Amino acid sequence: MRASRWGLQNPTQGTPHRVVGYVECGCAYTDAGDKERGDRSLRWTQRVVTPENKAWLLAPGFLLSGACFAILGILLSSPPTDKPSEIMMLSNLVRLPLIFFSGVFLPLEEMPTRGQWIAPISPLTYCTELLRYGFGGATRHGPEVGLPALLGFALLFWVMSVRLHRRSMSRRIWA
Repeated sequence: MRASRWGLQNPTQGTPHRVVGYVECGCAYTDAGDKERGDRSLRWTQRVVTPENKAWLLAPGFLLSGACFAILGILLSSPPTDKPSEIMMLSNLVRLPLIFFSGVFLPLEEMPTRGQWIAPISPLTYCTELLRYGFGGATRHGPEVGLPALLGFALLFWVMSVRLHRRSMSRRIWA
């Protein structure tokens, strides 16, 4: 087996940093002239994927957040209509406030008091907090709050979407 440009015979050899870096570099930089970018990416991975940074929370955080927002999309698609623009308008009316009150642009501690009261009703708040915690940043809610909250939001959105889709099924326009 020939060696890769990062010195690994097999991606399963070496430290976890090298394995993650090798996979990341192999996915992101496949061009032969990208050795310098691949090496930079590997060094970044070695700095980020450490036990102190709690990067193990990134995968469950991403999976639960992805499921939660996918189910939110299913929930928002429940009104019977023949115009996708109506659903997109509803989606923007829901998603944009979630983004602004979630702590993505402004940390929760720096928000006005009203914003801090509204932030816990946004699932994106818990996603943002899990990502900050995973990268070693300070958070208001730890994973013991964030993971169950995202699971709770996903289940709530699922139950609501099933009920709303059942109710609107007879009024759907079938082409």
